[in-house]
Amino acid sequence: DFAKSKLLIPANVIDIEGYKRNKPKQVQSLTSEQLKRLQMISFRGVLEDTRIIFLSMCFSGLNYCDLKELQNLKDKDNIVLRIERKKNKKYDIDKAVIPVTLELRNLLEKLEYKLPIHYHINVINKHLKVFESLLNVNFTITTYTARKTAAMLLSEKGVSIDVISKILGHTSIITTQRYYVKVSEKRVIQETKHLTEK
Repeated sequence: DFAKSKLLIPANVIDIEGYKRNKPKQVQSLTSEQLKRLQMISFRGVLEDTRIIFLSMCFSGLNYCDLKELQNLKDKDNIVLRIERKKNKKYDIDKAVIPVTLELRNLLEKLEYKLPIHYHINVINKHLKVFESLLNVNFTITTYTARKTAAMLLSEKGVSIDVISKILGHTSIITTQRYYVKVSEKRVIQETKHLTEK
């Protein structure tokens, strides 16, 4: 501003007033019914591995690169898994705390805690496209969709936004609110029921 006032520069190069912030993308996640349908389907080969990986991500909220941490649960009765997300290693934040839900534990036990995580993420995302028509969704399913689905499932089960943020390993609750959790009308009615009853 000083350089601009002295006419040394034509405009303040770090002035962000004129720039518009990108709107957050709509939260696109699977419903609990679609996820149950995906659990009932079985495939062979890469598609089955893709289904398992996707379900593991939905039940844990982990990124694909962090899924290998789930293999550490074998022979342990942990109810939570504490991990330092690869993405957050550059920040000085607490570890993510992942609850080991019954769904996640059952899936891991069926696999004997050996997840098929040897594929490149692009291969997984390519094969996830097959699920779009099977689940009748009108958006592209990616591994990112799995994390959003995990957040929405937790939200539907009454988990608070700050706890969801901790599970997902976000550095800020604002990230969770903006990109992951959309409060549904069902949840508003459920949580305000005691205010509307006569």
